[in-house]
Amino acid sequence: LWVISHPDDIARDEADAGWDRIYAASLTWKAPGYRPTTPLLQAASHTRFMPGERDPELSAEVLFVGTSRGVERPVVRDVSATGANLAVFGHDWERFLPPHTIRATNLPFERVPAAYRSAGIILNDHWEDMRRNGFISNRLFDATFVGGRVISDSIEGADTIFGGLVLDILERGRT
Repeated sequence: LWVISHPDDIARDEADAGWDRIYAASLTWKAPGYRPTTPLLQAASHTRFMPGERDPELSAEVLFVGTSRGVERPVVRDVSATGANLAVFGHDWERFLPPHTIRATNLPFERVPAAYRSAGIILNDHWEDMRRNGFISNRLFDATFVGGRVISDSIEGADTIFGGLVLDILERGRT
């Protein structure tokens, strides 16, 4: 079993379902029932997510790619409130953001690496259960593989894995 997201949804009976091994996309999470759990982090495809040319059509000072999830996402809300030149690709943002920030409701997956390469800063956040349990978003891997600069919510393990490549948004008032 490889748990890559929403660890709160893994019940003890699922963890005890006869798996040879349990892996987690976290350095710290343990499967329910105290089964031995081995970290196996997410990654990015080195053939898709690699440094390269910027795409002027996708250029953005600050970029977020993702849906609103039907809620106000704090990292996006906070950056938008600063007046930064924010570009968002994703659906269901109309009730949360000014129209000029919504670049498109969809960004085809094959264009995501170019969008990350073309951004000054890439925003990232985590579902609360993933953040609390150290499940690092695959966006952090994708964005850093292309050489992107990322601002993210706090998550355990990010410094260990990415060093200074990912800035914790809570550090903004301390630096």
